[in-house]
Amino acid sequence: CCKIWQKEAQVARVARRKERVHDYLNKRLEPYVQDQTDTTKAKMTRVAHGAYKVSKVLPIPSYIKSVLKGMELYRKYGVAALGGLMMSDEIFESVQILQELADEVGTLNKT
Repeated sequence: CCKIWQKEAQVARVARRKERVHDYLNKRLEPYVQDQTDTTKAKMTRVAHGAYKVSKVLPIPSYIKSVLKGMELYRKYGVAALGGLMMSDEIFESVQILQELADEVGTLNKT
C-alpha cells in the first residue's frame, strides 16, 4: 500500500514539474507564493527552542533547565504536555511528603 502511494506521489510530482516547465517555455509561469508573516509567537518559539538546545551544552543551574524543559515541552506538545509535567511534579512532591511523614512516624516509634 505504501509503495503504491509513493509511486503515485512521484508520478504527481513529475507531472507538476512537467507542467511548470511547459508554462515557463510558453511564458505563462506563475511564481510560487509563500506566506512570509513572522508572528511574535513564531519568534518566541524559535527563541525557546534555541535556549533549550543551548541549555543542553552549557553548565546551567538545574532550576533554569527545568524551565527551559517546560518551554520545550510546550513548544512540541502544547498545553497538555505542561499539564503532564505538573502532574508528574505533583506526584513526586506527594511521594516526598509521604516519605517525610513515614520518617517522622519511624522516629516516634523509637522513643
